[in-house]
Amino acid sequence: MTEGKVRLTLSGEPIFYYPDVLVACDPRDKDRYFKDYPKVLIEVLSASTEAIDRREKFMNYRRIETLEEYLLVAQDRVEVTLFRRANAWQPEVLTHPGATLHLKSLEFKMPLRKVYEATRIL
Repeated sequence: MTEGKVRLTLSGEPIFYYPDVLVACDPRDKDRYFKDYPKVLIEVLSASTEAIDRREKFMNYRRIETLEEYLLVAQDRVEVTLFRRANAWQPEVLTHPGATLHLKSLEFKMPLRKVYEATRIL
C-alpha cells in the first residue's frame, strides 16, 4: 500500500485524484508521487465527498486498466460498497458487522466489524 495520488489521462489531459487508500504493485509504476496502475482504491465517504466518490471518481477509476476493486466505506453507518471489475462493476453492499469483507485481488479477508471497531457506530 502506498499514500499518494492516482493519475489518469482523460481527453489527453492528466487528472489526479487522492484516494484514501491506494494499493499498487505494478512494476510500471515508477513515480514516487503518483500511480498510474493501481490494483485497489478505497474511499472513505463523507457528506462533502460521497457524490464525487460514487459518481465522478467511480466513472473515471473504471477506466484504469489495472484496477480490480473499488471500495467505498461509509463513516456514519456500517456500510461498505465493493465494486469489482470481475463482476462487471456491480455493487456488493455489506451492512452486517458479522459479514466478511473479501478483497479477492489481494487475497485479503476481514470481518466488517474490524473496519468499524475504533468508531462508535457499532
